[in-house]
Amino acid sequence: MKEINKDLKTIEKYAHANHWLYDWTLLHRLYISEPDTYSLFTPFAFSYLEELIRSTTSKYSLTREEMTELRFNRVYGTKIINCAIKENKGNKELVKALEDCKQYYLPSEIDSEKGKRNSVMHGYLPPLYWSKDSFEVLIHKIAEISRYSNLKLS
Repeated sequence: MKEINKDLKTIEKYAHANHWLYDWTLLHRLYISEPDTYSLFTPFAFSYLEELIRSTTSKYSLTREEMTELRFNRVYGTKIINCAIKENKGNKELVKALEDCKQYYLPSEIDSEKGKRNSVMHGYLPPLYWSKDSFEVLIHKIAEISRYSNLKLS
């Protein structure tokens, strides 16, 4: 529990105050008091991870006009990870963490491994099959990347 507490504090330190901080603070408080809530927070964590990765690229903090223009060509999943890797190639630690994140975004099938974002988001894995361990690994990965984010700037 010590590591997850440290990871959640790291995420909160770098989370955007108006958009994400309240949710992470609430998650932290609830998860520490009731660890079985990981199944409620897994989809949220995957959504945040993608936003976090996007924040390390030039595809983040676009104007409303730019968002409208790119609406049909939005980069997500492994494409946003590849974009982040390309744009941050000088930062070996971040690139390694981003490479590790690809596992979460690879296409999923019904019998895919547990803990993939696509399995969760596409409903292949009901919460019954998610695990506390895979959730805590995901939280650790988010904490690892958080210090490189531009979320505070948005």
